[in-house]
Amino acid sequence: MRRCEFITLIGGEALFVACPFAVGAQEAGRTYRPGFLLPSPRQAPAGLAFLDELRLNAFAEGENLIVIPGGFEATDDRLAERAATLINAAPDVIVSGPES
Repeated sequence: MRRCEFITLIGGEALFVACPFAVGAQEAGRTYRPGFLLPSPRQAPAGLAFLDELRLNAFAEGENLIVIPGGFEATDDRLAERAATLINAAPDVIVSGPES
């Protein structure tokens, strides 16, 4: 498999996994578990805005949403360790990005 095909396949899988978050569709009785891998703290404006948007789309933390802990403030020296821990927690989706 060529690199381009592999990246397209992975991107398609990520879209499929994240689809319930993107469109606001929810399965009755299901708890969604997003994981974050960000260099900024949870209280950073971007993180708070993301969680606010989830709330606006009926994803309530403690009800049908559990944020997997440990992925915020992931610095370069501990990035691999935190990524491995996050993957082992088997989240529904992983949110990552630059420092905000």
